[in-house]
Amino acid sequence: MQISIIIPVFNGEETLFRCLDAIRNIDYPEDKYEVIVVNDASTDRTFRIVAGYDIRVIGLRKRIGFIESAIVGAKNATYDNLIFINQRTVVKKDLLKNINAIGYLPIIAGELNIDKYRSNQDALIYIFREKLYNPYYPQKKHGEELWITKKNFKKIYKTTKFFGINKEMFLSIAEEGIPIEHSEEFIYKKIVYERKTKLLAHTKIDINYVSKLDRNPKLKLIKVGKEWANFHLSKFNLFSIFYYLVHIFILVLVYLYPNYAIGVLLFFYIMFIIYISQNKKDFGIILRAAPGAIIRFYIGTIISISSKRKSS
Repeated sequence: MQISIIIPVFNGEETLFRCLDAIRNIDYPEDKYEVIVVNDASTDRTFRIVAGYDIRVIGLRKRIGFIESAIVGAKNATYDNLIFINQRTVVKKDLLKNINAIGYLPIIAGELNIDKYRSNQDALIYIFREKLYNPYYPQKKHGEELWITKKNFKKIYKTTKFFGINKEMFLSIAEEGIPIEHSEEFIYKKIVYERKTKLLAHTKIDINYVSKLDRNPKLKLIKVGKEWANFHLSKFNLFSIFYYLVHIFILVLVYLYPNYAIGVLLFFYIMFIIYISQNKKDFGIILRAAPGAIIRFYIGTIISISSKRKSS
């Protein structure tokens, strides 16, 4: 199998060395793969870093975003099998051998090797994913292969850090238009729902993702809440129904039973923590960190809703 590895990069100096060093150490015939870095008008040392490697570089003068940079890379790719890698992704040396042995595209990584307890915020995200995507997250608990279809699409966490697809299919989806936000999820839906093609998540696609340790995680949670609301509350679905039902429940509770409202809400909160916790350590982290995280996330959703009302 001949493969084009495409890495869209914007200001990647923090992790690009690790990403490119790992790719340089890949154990695969050199005449059967190429590496293309699309420098999305970076303003840091990205260009100088990339110049130190024997790889193709496409430099953009104006920033166009990750997905548009990916499209530029795809159009310039030599081979028909495309692999898109995030600039913070560190691959294993047997990556291409495993892809060749599996012999199937489209494919995504089934193992991200995330450090669950690196920070309270990382732990919260991991714990919520474990419950939300149970029994498929982390995938190693489920099995080596996980075929994503219409039936289980919404039940599975789909990584956006590594993605393989046939060039013709990718460019045909690109011609139809891909949104800037949640672009990978959009592509996955196109593949499964419209192309009627299974998406494979495989644990032999084993990568390390170096997540960014935010200096101000509080502001990030507000941003995450805003993005979540932009995506999920803009239409009628289970998320929007649940979101507004919670508001109605709290308002009715406070109005009818003002003296008991705080106690009832605290009871439900403790039951919720017990429900999603996998162990005592999880319970302690959620008990300490979740209240502030929930409030900041909620502020983000309110900002999103209010901005939409102003614009309308």
